[in-house]
Amino acid sequence: MDPSFERFLDYVVPVASLIGGLCLLAVLAWVASIPGRVARKRNHPSAQTIARLGWLSVLFLPLLPVLLIWARQRPIVHVKSSIRVPVSRLHARDALGVADSAAH
Repeated sequence: MDPSFERFLDYVVPVASLIGGLCLLAVLAWVASIPGRVARKRNHPSAQTIARLGWLSVLFLPLLPVLLIWARQRPIVHVKSSIRVPVSRLHARDALGVADSAAH
């Protein structure tokens, strides 16, 4: 191999490695931010926790699918100890003016 080409590669390979490493970090940061963005968009009550765990998923990638499912899940509110009511139903009841039976 030509010595001038080897000298050229001595400069190109580190630059290409640096660019590749920065691109990898950018992709990891983008992927880690997805669960938090989804949770905030859906007004999830645990959005901050999901966002923080999203950054932890950079170190532990199997956590990412769990966070994506959690971020898309509808929150459940406990009205009584034995009844689970989705938040969307609670808002619908409030809009209709339905009184809470415990208030009477």
